[in-house]
Amino acid sequence: MSERVLDLLPDYLMGGLAEAERAEVAAAVAASPELQAEVAALSEALFALADDLPKVAPAPSVRARLLASAAQDRLLPFADDLARICDLARGVMQAILRKVDDLAAWEPGPMPGIEVIHFDHGPGCFAADTGLVRFPPGAVIPRHRHLGRELSYVLEGTLIDDDGRRYGPGEVLDKTVDDTHGFSAGAEAPLVLVLVHSGFEFF
Repeated sequence: MSERVLDLLPDYLMGGLAEAERAEVAAAVAASPELQAEVAALSEALFALADDLPKVAPAPSVRARLLASAAQDRLLPFADDLARICDLARGVMQAILRKVDDLAAWEPGPMPGIEVIHFDHGPGCFAADTGLVRFPPGAVIPRHRHLGRELSYVLEGTLIDDDGRRYGPGEVLDKTVDDTHGFSAGAEAPLVLVLVHSGFEFF
């Protein structure tokens, strides 16, 4: 067991190593049951130490930054699904999702009160167009016919299809060519979704 790696383990667990040293320690731990046991013991000791420390309220500025960061990243759990659907790298999809809170990124949509952010999908995506769409609470979209497949992936709010089904965050309304329907946004909050579609026409 390398003394150097043992010396680096505390910083490794605390995230304090440079990338090269982190990779070196990770490789050594992966290859050594003894080091894995040492990591487990150190982790347990660190967690126990944290439990014994006095509780300190964060400074207001730190708390505000943490809450802002959490709010900005609240949609990232959807990134993997959407990256696959839109044929984009996960990092690209994450950057698109972070635009939801950027008021300057939104443009007027096809109907009053609706806003959109267009983005380019990857070559393996079935759609003709992809974008973020935001509907005000209670917005009603009249019946229309789909010219190809369409996925409405809900990020925030509630989508209420005209068959009565309700779709919340992380759920997908999947329509195929010649399907007809209308939908509305729940009254409690704006409806924000990723729309992946191949065209539609209103009656």
